Amino acid sequence: IESKPAKAMINLDGEEVGITPDTLWHIVPGKHEIIVEMDGYEVWSEIVDVEEDKQKTLTAVLQIKTGSIAIESKPSNAVVYIDGEEVGKTPDTLRSIVPGTHEVEVRKDGYEVWNKLVNIKAEKEKAITAVLQLKTGSININSDIPDAKIYIDGEEIATTPETITGLIPGKYTVEVKKDGYEDWSGI
Repeated sequence: IESKPAKAMINLDGEEVGITPDTLWHIVPGKHEIIVEMDGYEVWSEIVDVEEDKQKTLTAVLQIKTGSIAIESKPSNAVVYIDGEEVGKTPDTLRSIVPGTHEVEVRKDGYEVWNKLVNIKAEKEKAITAVLQLKTGSININSDIPDAKIYIDGEEIATTPETITGLIPGKYTVEVKKDGYEDWSGI
């Protein structure tokens, strides 16, 4: 009996009999249950029909135990990437994630990319919520007249010259005013 990876525990009919790779001798002919197990891996088992004076070779390919990620985003319907590979859209439960640290990214048009390093444990589900931030822009306002008041959508914001940051993409009414001068406005 061999296993991938090696050094797994071998059980014959419920009794521990060795560590892979190993050869089991003096087995009574008939059906026997072989179980191969190792921490961090799914249990492998097979019923073997042992025949008199014949040798059987078994290779147990052990599957690593995986975890999962239950992921939501606000807003939803965002694309999810794990370690740079697209894996679905929110909300979703992503299964068969190999244990360890993975980079999770959530992307949606018009929003900043959200990312986080997530530690996945075998047979555990990690729940995460990505709160997406709208992409913002800025307006740089200069004037030949210093200290003119800048209004955005009727609200006084600053004085010239100024760069207004953190604006959600869209249309704004911009006005520049100073006593004794003609007002300027634009969209």
